[in-house]
Amino acid sequence: MISFSLFQIIMAILMAVAIAIPLFGCWRLCRRIGLPGWASLVILVPVANAAAIFWLAFAHLPRSRATARRLF
Repeated sequence: MISFSLFQIIMAILMAVAIAIPLFGCWRLCRRIGLPGWASLVILVPVANAAAIFWLAFAHLPRSRATARRLF
């Protein structure tokens, strides 16, 4: 049986990973649509995260020139 303090350490690590993975993805998404990366920290605010996720989901991504050339 593991000790309680070891359990707390494991849970703290799992929580940090559970926060870091979506934050990293949102950081990259913000950079891709032209916002500064720190704008992704809004998803850490409990009420604002739902609005921020919808805002980022429906944001228009800028087209790169290489993509525009392949389409036409």
